[in-house]
Amino acid sequence: MTYPAAACQGLLIAVLAVSAASKVRRRADFRDFVASLRRTGLLQPSAARVVALVVVSTEGSAALLLLLPGTRRFGFVVAGLLLAVLTAGVAVIVRRGKRVTCRCFGASGAPLQIRHVVRNASLTGAAVVGVIAGAPTFNAVAVVVVLIGVVCAAPVIFLDDLTELFRPPIPPGAPMTVLNLVLVLVGLLVALNLVFTVGLVRRIRDHINSLRDSAPQP
Repeated sequence: MTYPAAACQGLLIAVLAVSAASKVRRRADFRDFVASLRRTGLLQPSAARVVALVVVSTEGSAALLLLLPGTRRFGFVVAGLLLAVLTAGVAVIVRRGKRVTCRCFGASGAPLQIRHVVRNASLTGAAVVGVIAGAPTFNAVAVVVVLIGVVCAAPVIFLDDLTELFRPPIPPGAPMTVLNLVLVLVGLLVALNLVFTVGLVRRIRDHINSLRDSAPQP
């Protein structure tokens, strides 16, 4: 496995596992998630519960597939398809200006906005990177990179909380403002920092290997 794929693996495992668990932590959480799906207007009310079960089970299954070495690539595929569908659905809701509470990670008072589209699209991109990246080799450095990916999941999971610290919520349907653009740029900087960290870990590994090769043999 290439190191970017390892980072994406850790990121997606954490995001999908927390997302699935937060929706079924209590019966009330799952009922709220079903109710939020009904309010989207994208589904028949009778189908909302079935779709909710499919989303939660797919999130949990994808996280498990990503965790197991033999099914890692398939896990990226499942995660990518799910996230692509969720991205498209949220984009339609935001485009229509409907006020639907985000239940991505359990209870939240924030309505779906452009930042949620950007978040889901970025996660979809991470899944695509995992599908197309490198050979499925694994070593100690890759484990460290996976853990870095898990740490990077924190701002994704707590996106709404972090946003509320810096500005009031933007009304649904509002055009992208300078603050929205700043948030997008911050997301890109986080992604670039992740890539830089992966490259730094690789350089350290190569330097250690070169020192071992140049060491005098007994």
